[in-house]
This record gives sequence, C-alpha cells and structure tokens, in this order.
Amino acid sequence: MSDLKFRSSIWVTAWGAIAINSWMFVVIPLLLLWVSSSGNLKYSVTYACLTLFIPLIAFAFIISTYNVYTYQLIVKPTGIYGYDFRGNGSFVAWDEMDRIETYNLLGCKYLRLFFVNSTVPLWIPLFLAKPNKFTQTIIEYTKKTNPLHIALLNKDKLANKVAFWEQAKNKSKPENNKTKQGKVENFLKLNPISSSTNTNIPPWMENKVFSSPPSTDTYGYCNGEKLLTCSRPSLIENIKSDHKKLITLIWTPETPYLVSPEEIVWLHDALHAREKSFFKKALQSDFLNCLFWGAIFWQNLSDSSAVRQIMLFNWMAIALIPTIEHAWGLYQSRIKTPQRLQENSQQNRYTAWIKNSDAPWTQKLVAAVSLVAIVQAIIFFIPQINSSIATAGIVKPAVWQGEVWRLLTGTLLHGNLLHFLFNISALLVLSKLIEVTTHRIYVPLIFLISALSGSLFSLFLIPDLSSVGASGGIMGLLGFLFILSRKHKHLFPVTHQQMLAKATVYTFLAGLLAHEVIDNPAHLGGFLAGTFLGWQLIPHQRFTIPIKQVPLVLEVMGKISALIIAIATLFTIYKLLII
Repeated sequence: MSDLKFRSSIWVTAWGAIAINSWMFVVIPLLLLWVSSSGNLKYSVTYACLTLFIPLIAFAFIISTYNVYTYQLIVKPTGIYGYDFRGNGSFVAWDEMDRIETYNLLGCKYLRLFFVNSTVPLWIPLFLAKPNKFTQTIIEYTKKTNPLHIALLNKDKLANKVAFWEQAKNKSKPENNKTKQGKVENFLKLNPISSSTNTNIPPWMENKVFSSPPSTDTYGYCNGEKLLTCSRPSLIENIKSDHKKLITLIWTPETPYLVSPEEIVWLHDALHAREKSFFKKALQSDFLNCLFWGAIFWQNLSDSSAVRQIMLFNWMAIALIPTIEHAWGLYQSRIKTPQRLQENSQQNRYTAWIKNSDAPWTQKLVAAVSLVAIVQAIIFFIPQINSSIATAGIVKPAVWQGEVWRLLTGTLLHGNLLHFLFNISALLVLSKLIEVTTHRIYVPLIFLISALSGSLFSLFLIPDLSSVGASGGIMGLLGFLFILSRKHKHLFPVTHQQMLAKATVYTFLAGLLAHEVIDNPAHLGGFLAGTFLGWQLIPHQRFTIPIKQVPLVLEVMGKISALIIAIATLFTIYKLLII
C-alpha cells in the first residue's frame, strides 16, 4: 500500500466562510442602501463600508487557498501525517490515536484528532476534494476500534454535531508525585492543571490546583494574599467572625493543599454562623444606602427627566436590589443543606481561581480605556479644547458626513465619572472571566467586534443622538459568557450563571429606567454580536477550561483586533488634545 495525499475543497471552504457571515456582507449593505434612500447617508460612508467588506471577502478566498495547499493530509499504511492550525506537521500512528472531536469553524466542519502524549490536535477537514476515497482509505488501513475509523463510518451523524470519543489503548500517564517543600510565600502561584485531564471537572475543582500550605501539620487560612497559621479553635473563631467572607481558602493537617472551608465537616456550624452574620451586616449597609440614594433622588425630582432617571437607577441598582438580594440570602441561610454548602464551596474555589489567575490582556484593555478617561478628565479643565464628545464621540451627523472612525473612538470615551466607574468595573470582571476560562485572544476580538456592532446599531436606530461609552463591547463580553455558560453549564458553578443573570437584569433595568440617557441600541447590538461570536467560536462538544490553543486564523484576528484597539486609543487621545 502506497502513500495517498488528500486536500480540502477550496470552493467549500471559501463559500462556507462567506455564507456563515452573510449578515456582514448582506444585511449591513442593505441597511446602508435603505438609509441612503431616505437621503441621510453620504456616499463617503458607503464607500468606506464597501472598501471594508471587499477585502474581507478576498481574505476568505486567500485563507481558503492557503489551507488547501498547506494543510494536506498524507495517509500512510502505518499512520496519518497532518497539520495543526499553526502549520506544524505531525505523524500519528494508528494505535496512538486517543479520541476524535467535531468542530465547526466558519461554517466548515472538521475532525480534531487527539493522540497520545499531546494536547495539540491535528485538523482533518470533512470537505475534502475526494471525501469518499479518503473514508475508504482510512477504513482499509485501520481497525474497527480505531476512533477515526468509527467517526468516518458515522460521518452522516456529524451533521447533528455528535461527538465521537473512543480510547484506542488504555495508556495511563505517570503522575507527578512531587510536592512543594518549604514555606509558600504566595499562594497566588497556582499549580499547573492540564486542560485535558478531565473535561467533566473544571480546573478550580481539582484537588491540587492551589498551592501547598506552609506546614502540613498545622491549621491556617488565607486572608487576601497572606497565609496565616493558627490553631483549630482559632480557625473556627476566625471563620465565625469573618463578616465580609474574606476567608475563602484554608488548610488543615488532613489537607495537603489549600481547600474551601465548606469541604471541612467540623467547620459547617461556623460557616452557617458566618453566613448569617454576613447578611445581617450587609442589610445594615443597604439600609444606609437606601436612605442616602433615596435622599439624592428626592432632591433631584425637580430636575430634568434625564437626571431623575439616572438617580432612580442608582437608587435601585446600588441600594434597593442589593437589599432584596441580601434579605433573601438571610432567609435562605436558615436552611442547612449539603447542596447549599456544595454551591458555596464551588463558588469559593471558583472565585479564588479566577482571582489568582493572570489576565494580562484584560489589564491592557482596561488600561487603554482608563488612559482615555484620564485624558478626558485633564482636558475638562482646559477651556481651549472642545468637548471630548464633540471631538471624538459618536456624533451621528459627523459620521454621516464621513468620519466613520468615530464609531470606534466613541466607544473609548465616557460621559462622566459614574459612567466610567460602572463600565470599567464590568469590563474588568467580564473580560477576565473570558480570558481565564477560554483564551486570551478572545478578549480584544470580542470587545472590538461587539463595540463596532453596538455603534452601528446606535447609528441606524437613533441617527440623531450622540453617544459615548464602551457599553457595546461590554455587552458583547456578557453575551459571549452567556453562550459559554449555556453550552457547558456543568463546568461552571451555579453562582456564575446567577451573576450573568443579575448583570442582564441590571442592564435591562438601566435601559428601562434611564432610556433617555442610555444607548439601548448599542447595548442590543453589542450583546447580539457577543452571542453570535460565542455560538461560532465555542465548541459544542468536549470543552476544556482553559483553552490551550486556538486556530491560527483566530489568533491572527485577535492580535489584529488588539492592534486596532491600541491605535484607536492613541488616535482618540490625539484628537482630544488638538487645540
């Protein structure tokens, strides 16, 4: 038997990529033509959009041609030689195949072939130029128990996104039994957990994800970034008096690693007491907030409707809704059930894992938005400089006249300090969740596309009102996380989904109560873009947290998005400082 070469179909690749993104190439130009018929759209905007879409179509054909002639498959009698999305080729023997996963990328279906001692799969397109011959060759060369053999025999079921998983050989990897010795200076350095060890167990639930305690024969707890040693009675009392729930990880002589307090049976009574104390203290603060923000709302009843709407939303979001949540939590704290303790344990481990994980791209994105806000605050005291909104905001008449760059620069500006604080807090949380649980490259890609989508929705639905803010990009991050938690809810704690639901409710209330000052179309456009990206980029079947590697196309697009955001930040600052 000789070696056989197989290549993918260039037409299927190109047309599949274009068809799945038809909303970009068809819907938006139709909207432009519709607005143009009313006489409001200038030819410069149409020209700019066409110059944007035409290169995208050409890019799809170039990538398709590149994939066809670069990622060719070579089937040998002893195995298969293929490539990953980075262009690195590997030979996999038939008996080294571990499992097969289906993957849908830009409307084209692939098989991802995982093999022993590797987490980087080979990509096998299902749109080969000679699919029947490829299937027949694999069936002839492999055994009936081979995962690729089984997958190709059931190729018709792949259209329904059925996952094929089969162990070729039961080869167990040797475990690394080396434990850290000596004192741990900072538990923030998490132990490395392979994302492919078990797809049903999230990394924060792994026993060894957190560092070893300073001493294995003592008791202690983590307070912030410090590990404090104490006795067993002292640990119980510290848990009871922890009114702010700062202690999320502890250790005992029976636990070789840091664990959640809920995992220790003799701490359950102290945890119930802490929970009641926490909600009682929170209700006292909520009562003062209700009085404070209620008084502010009362003082602004005679002001404009926009000011009244903002103060009403602040009263509800900062005081009333937290009061209801904490009152319900106090009522629920009377119920001592194992399920409640388990949910709290998952939340503690999840929070500690998120907090202690690095998120450099989130920091860069937050720094870019914050830098523009600082420049806004500085120029506020310079009378020679015009208003930042007039200079670089999404001023719709200026966009109609050709200043399309405002659709991006306006998303980096904010109307006031409270607006900036709300947005930057949400951006910091949602962006870090995406970067830690998926892949860092998704952060700039989702934010940029969602922000532009929100700006376009705002441009067409409210064409006469100016707007600023990163809400479109933030809502895109929220929509992406919503799809992620729906597709793989077993990998996230219940409180994670509750947090996303709470954020959605807050946004809905904000849009309802303050509709005169909040750009609801921008929120809608960003959220729809984020959910669309989540549906396309997040696999439906076996999913591991975090994602170790993404396709080369997505990595390039993510880096380009980060570069565009950086250039937009510098350009926005330049426009703001022009006197």
